[in-house]
Amino acid sequence: MGSADVVPGVSGGTVALVTGIYDRLVYSIHSFIKACPKLLTPNCKKAVPELQLSFLIPLACGMGTAILTLSKVITDCLHHYPQQTWALFLGLMLGSVVIVSRMIKEMNTYYMGLIILAAMSAYLITISTPFETPTEVSYFFFAGMIAIVAMILPGVSGSFLLLIMGKYEQIIQAINDLRSGLWSESLSALVPFACGCLVGIGLFSTFLNYMLKHFRAMTMSILLGLMLGSLHKLWPFRTVLLKYDLGLDHKVRVIKDTMDWPDFSVNTTWYAFAFMLLGLILVLGVEKLAGKDLASD
Repeated sequence: MGSADVVPGVSGGTVALVTGIYDRLVYSIHSFIKACPKLLTPNCKKAVPELQLSFLIPLACGMGTAILTLSKVITDCLHHYPQQTWALFLGLMLGSVVIVSRMIKEMNTYYMGLIILAAMSAYLITISTPFETPTEVSYFFFAGMIAIVAMILPGVSGSFLLLIMGKYEQIIQAINDLRSGLWSESLSALVPFACGCLVGIGLFSTFLNYMLKHFRAMTMSILLGLMLGSLHKLWPFRTVLLKYDLGLDHKVRVIKDTMDWPDFSVNTTWYAFAFMLLGLILVLGVEKLAGKDLASD
């Protein structure tokens, strides 16, 4: 999941679906949030098992390790081998789409409609142009709620949503101010943002946990649609029309571009398709291994 969060356009939620831990992830987050207030009561010891720490701590450690070790590798690959790297990401997502589609046991017109609606929503989000929002506390709180929800949903990038809302650079600047010792400026943005994240993850994990238990096929249809709607962002052959300076180590985010038809007369195009196939095989292989592990458990 940490490796996926490093990749633009691929979310940790997608990996959780592929490896078969998505339900447990949502339930664990919901249980953790629900149990936290109980720690302040006299019977706090009884609440400890409800925190799901045996699952969440190793997961968080693995994600953190991957983010710290792979961020530079991914950045270098995108800079030196952009077509092959994006093709690999697209293959990974295509494999994920195949797997999630299998989770919908009985496809019908209703579920197809949900898939199309979710795909259109994700597509509109990914082609949106950033806009400026005020710097009041309420806007940082709202941005935190939205960004944290995207962390759980497959195919939706939390950082991209922050960028659209005009809050990405403000949050990065607040973090830099905190490092520089400018506490008042940074905390005025980071505290409401963090509170929004807590409220957002608490409310959404409860909602998603309920939906997975009672309306699983409908929920999976929506998740599949979100993944399908974001696929176009991973197409490796494209021309950049507009880039956004993130103000962090000279990194930029592509805001607007066009999808190009591949030039089959050059070797790099065939290399890209080879990496796309590799990504597809990798994901299907991971699913098979995860299925065996779950069966043995």
